[in-house]
Amino acid sequence: MDKIERPDFYRLIHVMAFHFVFGLAVGLTFACLLLAFDFAGLRGLIWRADSATSDLILFLGGFAETFGGLVAVTAVMVLPFEDELY
Repeated sequence: MDKIERPDFYRLIHVMAFHFVFGLAVGLTFACLLLAFDFAGLRGLIWRADSATSDLILFLGGFAETFGGLVAVTAVMVLPFEDELY
């Protein structure tokens, strides 16, 4: 009976983590650019709020998490695979 070879899961985890961190950086950059150019008055809304710190954390965190997840999932979807692996 032939032994079935399994894909390198550590490589997959490394690829996903790298792309997630890259997506985090892209998301934070995009959110900071939105604030820097005051798109739709977002910067003024956040600074004038009573809870500006938590609003800023939620705004930046939301963009970072969304972009990080999307880039990581995209990286997994475009990985090469072999049909005869299993």
